[in-house]
Amino acid sequence: MNLSARDAALHLMAGPLCVSTLVESLRWFFGWNTEALGPGVIAMLHAWGRIADVPYPGPELSEFP
Repeated sequence: MNLSARDAALHLMAGPLCVSTLVESLRWFFGWNTEALGPGVIAMLHAWGRIADVPYPGPELSEFP
């Protein structure tokens, strides 16, 4: 296919970013308690960024209780 994991992750990074933003927006709109999803989203974005060789600029897991 002539596509590296880094290139694929860069091309597809919009997916995880959009989903995590959508969940945060729905949380505010519907009043859902989605705090338990925070560490999982951060871990997912760290892994995706590591594969894409792009650092994750958001909050760290240590900021969650």
